[in-house]
Amino acid sequence: MELLKKWYDDSQKPFFKKKDLEKISNQLNRLYNTQRRNTTQKQLISVRGLSKSTILYEVRTGQVITEEEHKQEWEMQQPKLRYLCYDQITSLVEDGDMALVEAFFPLQIDHLALKRAIDTKLPVLPDYVQNTVPVDEFLQVIGSASGSMEFGLGGSQITMRSAIQHSLMISLKESLEEKTNQNINCYSQDPRDTAIDNRDLGQYGCEVSEDPQALLQIDNDCILFSCCPSLPLKEITVDFGRPAMLIWDRVNMGAYGEWSPRSNPNSHRVLNMIENEYDCHEFWDLHKKEAAPFGSHLTIYIRRQAE
Repeated sequence: MELLKKWYDDSQKPFFKKKDLEKISNQLNRLYNTQRRNTTQKQLISVRGLSKSTILYEVRTGQVITEEEHKQEWEMQQPKLRYLCYDQITSLVEDGDMALVEAFFPLQIDHLALKRAIDTKLPVLPDYVQNTVPVDEFLQVIGSASGSMEFGLGGSQITMRSAIQHSLMISLKESLEEKTNQNINCYSQDPRDTAIDNRDLGQYGCEVSEDPQALLQIDNDCILFSCCPSLPLKEITVDFGRPAMLIWDRVNMGAYGEWSPRSNPNSHRVLNMIENEYDCHEFWDLHKKEAAPFGSHLTIYIRRQAE
């Protein structure tokens, strides 16, 4: 690993190379274009590492791994690129989750696997879906620090993100009302809210609250939504209640003491609450936060039922 560190510390040596990425992309494109052809020939994807050595990854699409004991199986999906930064590689090697021979390969190939029942071939639902809070316990949706939708106050990108976040809150409210056949209160609080926000959100049943009125509504029967707030909302939530559902920035388990947002840190109290009382569900395809509409690793946490 010392050699890898020297390589990374040398600013003249690129860690990711366009040329290598293009070669892998071309191989994947050829694979996708010929995937409908029936062939028994083994397909391989060649990936070149930093030391110019090569790893050949076998394409395992369609292969099935069976677990008879639990009557489950995993079907391998299309191969995907896996991007690993220096910190990820060193952490994986130190934890024993990556062989040392792979350490010089920031670009790798991986396969997602579809977990399903052997008999029905239907996907097996994770425990968090089967262990959720009953939907009739949701009484209100609370949004904090979603910004202003008034055009021009923070630039078009910020305005767009604010609109998307408020749309999500309203969609949650309307979906719950449809399922429960009862009125669901919806509150939004941000110091930048304007009269235009108040008017537009009010048309959809979302009340713009003055600071700190929305925070005072946090209880065990709410859905709490927030994305990159500039206040310690996680700490406040720990003290105010245990919302039935949290939709906010991902809490990295075991990350206390590492980097976390300064204004909304993942303190040991937050980590304990999430680890001991909530199940986690990440949004699909939103792992690259820079490209995501929320600009965050937005994650759903669902409170476990008391045993």
